[in-house]
Order: sequence, then structure tokens, then C-alpha cells
Amino acid sequence: DITARERDRAELAAAARRNQFRAQLTDAFRRNVDPLAVQHVAAQLLAEHLDATRVQYADVDDDAAFGAIALDAHDDVTSVAGRHRLDHFGPVVFDDVRVGRTAIVHDVETDPRLDDDHRAATRRLGVGAYVLVPFLFDERLVAVFAVHHGTSRAWTPNEVLLIEETA
Repeated sequence: DITARERDRAELAAAARRNQFRAQLTDAFRRNVDPLAVQHVAAQLLAEHLDATRVQYADVDDDAAFGAIALDAHDDVTSVAGRHRLDHFGPVVFDDVRVGRTAIVHDVETDPRLDDDHRAATRRLGVGAYVLVPFLFDERLVAVFAVHHGTSRAWTPNEVLLIEETA
């Protein structure tokens, strides 16, 4: 069956690209000892690999209400470095993040967890789809790793896994 062979060939090629990305990331980590530099390099490499619009780390305050983005890797969109109220981008989505679950939004316009205000806030950032990976310490949200895409995107399980590994 040619279709099955083509699918297998495509899966092998995608796995090779993921492994090449992992090797690039490992090499980059060896050259950097500053934690912010490591975060920025990881974000840049992942943004390039996934053709993402923006990749960023946000440190979360003690009550998990605000996130502070020191820097972000972005491609022809405005940086969102600064302090942001997390619930502005969907309180239901952040309910998952606050308890340690990766949040995946394939389409900001149709995701039922977002209301019109949250869609508008996300749209203003040029985000059509995103993945949020939480960092918990002692069961408390301390940081979030975010990957944005400018339009809707069906994140594959392998892409989500790679985002989580990179985080």
C-alpha cells in the first residue's frame, strides 16, 4: 500500500527533524550557562523548528494571577515582554495550567473555553493557537512556557511532547 509507505516515510522524516532539533538544543545548552540565555536560545530554536509566531517563558507571581515575561522569541510580531494578568487570556484555560496540566488551544476563535473578551485579548497579540506548559513547585504554579501560532493550528501530539520536553 503506497499510502501507508508514504505515511511511514513522512513519520520517519518528522522524527529525524525532531531529533535534529533536540541535538541543536543540547549543543546550545552546552554553550550557555546563564539561565536567561538558555531560556532565550531554547525559545528561539523551538520557534524556528515549529514555525511558531512567539515562544516565551513567564514567571508567575505568588498568587498565580500575573505572569512576567522577561523576553520572548518572536517572528515579525510585537514582543509581549512585560507583566500580564493570566486570566485575560482565558480563566478556564489557566485553571488547567494552575494545576499542572498542559493547555492546548488549537483555535482561539472556536475554543469553547474562551469567551469573546478572552478571544479579543488573545487576538490583539496576534495569537490564533497556543500551547501552555506549566511549571509547579510545591503544587504552586511558578512559571509558564508558551508557544503561540498566528493562526489556528492542529497541534500534533509529537509537537506538544516536544514543547513539553523543551520547557
